[in-house]
Amino acid sequence: MVLNTGKTPAIDAEVAKITMAVNDKNPKAVTTSGNGRSVIAPSGDETFYVTANAPDDVMTALQGKKARAHLRCVIAYRDIFKRRRETDFCVYYPTSEDTPNWFNCPDGNSMK
Repeated sequence: MVLNTGKTPAIDAEVAKITMAVNDKNPKAVTTSGNGRSVIAPSGDETFYVTANAPDDVMTALQGKKARAHLRCVIAYRDIFKRRRETDFCVYYPTSEDTPNWFNCPDGNSMK
């Protein structure tokens, strides 16, 4: 789910890029499908459903519970002045724990 914390809408918001990596090293771009464009209202949220083909090393890490799997994503959108903007975010899955949740990375979350 993507949350718009700004005061204006994010227009034509889309998932522009996704990379995945084991322990945040050597990230690989992944092929995605199912990405639509959306308008995200101020203080609103939008859920993007994207299918991504995870690299083999990431799947091995997830299945073996031996290393963290990191996912970095770029959400692209236009502001009300028609300027293209991007927001980067990073989450990781702590394979050492038994949890259904992804957690925010300590860095890699920013707006451009």
